[in-house]
Amino acid sequence: MARPKVDLHLKIVDILADSKPVATSNTPIKVLHERLNSCFLMLNYIDQHIRPVKSNYKGVFDSHATLLRRMALGHLIEAFELFIKELAIHCIDLISPYVFDDRFKSFKLTGDTLTLNFESKTVGKALCQSDTWINNKGINERFRSILGTHFGLPWKESLFPDESQTPVAEQPRAKTLSILWQIRHNITHNTGVLTEADARRFTLMTKSTVEPRRILSPTLQQLKHVQRFLHEAAESTNSRVAQRLADLLSQLYLDDNSLFVPQDQANYVSSIFGIPLTVSNAIGTV
Repeated sequence: MARPKVDLHLKIVDILADSKPVATSNTPIKVLHERLNSCFLMLNYIDQHIRPVKSNYKGVFDSHATLLRRMALGHLIEAFELFIKELAIHCIDLISPYVFDDRFKSFKLTGDTLTLNFESKTVGKALCQSDTWINNKGINERFRSILGTHFGLPWKESLFPDESQTPVAEQPRAKTLSILWQIRHNITHNTGVLTEADARRFTLMTKSTVEPRRILSPTLQQLKHVQRFLHEAAESTNSRVAQRLADLLSQLYLDDNSLFVPQDQANYVSSIFGIPLTVSNAIGTV
C-alpha cells in the first residue's frame, strides 16, 4: 500500500500553530534564572528516567545524552543573550519619554522592522527585538549610549570591558563571556563541530591548543559551571545597569522635576530589576 501523500510545506507551517504560552515576568533576571534552571530540570529528568538499564545500551545512551548537553549549552548562552536584550528594552522604555538627544542613533530601525514591531507598542522592543546581542563590543556600545548623560557623554563604564575599558574588575568575566559567545556561534552554525577556523579562533582566544575536526561534548559538570558563570554575570550586570539607570533618572528629575513622581518611578524600576533602587532620594520597593 502506497504511503499517503504528505504536504511537507503545510506540516512545517503547522509548527507555528503548535506553540505554547510562555511564562512571563516583568523582571528579566528572574526569567533568566528560570530559563537556566529549565535546562537542568530536563537533563536530570532524562537521566533519571532513561539512564542505561538492562534494556538499553550505555554507549547509545551516552551518545544521545552528549547531543542533549550540547543543545543545552547553546540554550544557556542564548538565554543570557535574551536577558541582555530585555534589560536594554526596559532601559530604553524608561528613558525615552524623558530625553531628546542622539543616544539611540546606533539602533537601525528600518520600515520593515518598524512594521513588524508595531504591535509591541514600546520603543525598546521596536529598537531591540529584531537585532542580535551576541558580542561584547556591540553590547558595550549600545549600553554606553543608552545610559549616557543627557546631551552629554556616553556612560563611562562598559558592561563587558576589554583590556582598554573599565571597570578593570569586570575584564576577566568579559573575556570568558566572549568565549561563550563564540561557542554559541559554533553550536548554532556548525552544530558543535570544530572547523579549522573555529579551532584557530578558540586557540587564539584561550591561549591553548584547540584541535580541529572534533565536536564539542560538554559534560554535565561543565554545564553547571556555565550556569554558575552566567548566573554571576547576570547578577552583576543587572545590578550595574539598574544603579546606572536609577542615577540617570535622578539626573533627569533634577533637571526637570515635572517629569515624574520619584517614588512611583523608584518603585517601578525596583520591580523591574528585582532590587531596591533610589531615584532622587526616593527608595523603591521590590
